[in-house]
Amino acid sequence: PVSEGPGGCTRFARHAERFDFVVLGGGSLLGIPEYRCELQAAVENGVPIMVWGTGWDDWTLSLPLPLVRAIRSDTSFEQHTPSNASCREGSSYERRRPSALPVSMDEAYLDRFREICRARWGGVRGAISQRLLHTACASLFPQETFFLPVVGDPGLLVPHVLGMDQEGARQIVHELGMGGEERPLLIVNAGWASALYGSNQDRVTAALAEAIVRLPFDVLVVCVIVRDLEYASALVNRVETLRSSDEKNPPFRVAALPYVPDTPSFLGLLRLAKGSVNFKLHASIFSCAAEVPFVSLAYRLKVFEFADSSEIGSRFALSTENLSA
Repeated sequence: PVSEGPGGCTRFARHAERFDFVVLGGGSLLGIPEYRCELQAAVENGVPIMVWGTGWDDWTLSLPLPLVRAIRSDTSFEQHTPSNASCREGSSYERRRPSALPVSMDEAYLDRFREICRARWGGVRGAISQRLLHTACASLFPQETFFLPVVGDPGLLVPHVLGMDQEGARQIVHELGMGGEERPLLIVNAGWASALYGSNQDRVTAALAEAIVRLPFDVLVVCVIVRDLEYASALVNRVETLRSSDEKNPPFRVAALPYVPDTPSFLGLLRLAKGSVNFKLHASIFSCAAEVPFVSLAYRLKVFEFADSSEIGSRFALSTENLSA
């Protein structure tokens, strides 16, 4: 029963009938049981459900990378990306039934999607999430036909909603003594993940440091969540250690922003840069939204899925399993 769910669900359940509809929004929320409670409350009170831009992430790394590569290269499901696709233009999609995703789903896991399959309107983050949801819905309701288009990540709309603070970004860069015609700027996003391909966070930091030390760029390390700040500092310290051991390394500046910038400032920093290298998915989404070339360090399935939504992202999504400089 909904009333026995978590506190947030209980509060929603008491007043669910007051809402016109419930939106399962961005992030990797597909298949997470905590969110089913709210959806059940909506269904029980006759409130329509909408799915907008959310996706699936293989939190347990149950799909080995060879299978992930096969899924990404499989053209038998609904996705056609024009060769000139960009983050701004998005991709065009043909309406045809996706093939099943080779994921093992027991009855309990399938049940997590029951209310989502009854959504009044649905659009998911990427083609892999689309295949997963079609697979689940076809198993739960085999006599019905489902079509959920790929609509991309809602984060791509952020610049249109919050804008970009390029003036504030210029001030940040100026105070750090970075940037300029002769000192091109590169944004690097560092962070930590509870599960990642290769299961070796230190290897990711080491590979990033070895790459940064060779680059002819000023490098500003920026985080998107507070708990990642210590990893940014560790990355800069490792770069400085490598530089001190070899005088031949380029004399460019490397620094970590000691706080998480607000979103308009981060977008402004990205627009000032020649490009970005990103660990966290949010940083790649914002880079795409800011129309900046980016490299994604694909630590889980969701990063590959987003990268595949644009031509440049697909080419430069690097798995953290065998990452090297």
